[in-house]
Amino acid sequence: MLSFPYTKRLVSQWNVDQAAGLILCTLERARRLGLDEQRFVYPLAVVDSEAMLTFSERRDLHRSPGFEKSFGRALSHVGRSIDEIELLELYSCFPAAIRIQQRELGLDRKRRVTQTGGMTFGGGPLNNFVLQAWVKMVERMRETSCESGLVTAVSGFLTKQGVSVLGREPSQPFLHDQVSEEVRADQATIEVDPHAQGSARVASYTVIHERDDEQRVVLVLDLDDGRRTLRVIGDPALAREASSEELCGRRLELGAEAAVRWS
Repeated sequence: MLSFPYTKRLVSQWNVDQAAGLILCTLERARRLGLDEQRFVYPLAVVDSEAMLTFSERRDLHRSPGFEKSFGRALSHVGRSIDEIELLELYSCFPAAIRIQQRELGLDRKRRVTQTGGMTFGGGPLNNFVLQAWVKMVERMRETSCESGLVTAVSGFLTKQGVSVLGREPSQPFLHDQVSEEVRADQATIEVDPHAQGSARVASYTVIHERDDEQRVVLVLDLDDGRRTLRVIGDPALAREASSEELCGRRLELGAEAAVRWS
């Protein structure tokens, strides 16, 4: 266990093959080189959001307006719905990242969202994986004759978002776009007060497992007055409870420093 509820095998790994190579060139150059046009794959759209917002300041922890708008802009440019994109590679540093992207895309959770097997098996963290994902997507499109593929990128705690669409036909001029301003205008924020006291409920939490077997519970708490605060509690009994029972929605009273009293 790393941080509840994620074990090591559910998250991005360092000790995997991180090699990848991808050559991009103009259509004119590719034809001049005599390459087989039946194997051509074109980048159709790359859309990014750099409207960075600290995790604790996000009103809706389970949503990503950056992905919502990046997906919308990219898919609109290529004239396809997500159901018409045949192959997907959603950035998979943590299961939560996949769930959020599925939510913003309205994806059926039974649909396959990886061609590589995910970041547990290839690419490594910190966006090296995106190069791996592009290479694998090109290979899969050639192997299957699929017409389109979508690859996503994440920075940090879903702090930046990126969406790329690849296709077998250059149906539109290539688009490289930003939706950062639109995202900034729509992001719902919340005031964070590290010293807040009063009545609150658990918005989210995790249990951190240290190498010395120490366990700490990290609580993200929404106060009744509309503010948010965080608490880190080194209580073995609470850590055991948090690992076996759902704490989200539980109410408590916050006192000075780390003092809490559960309702």
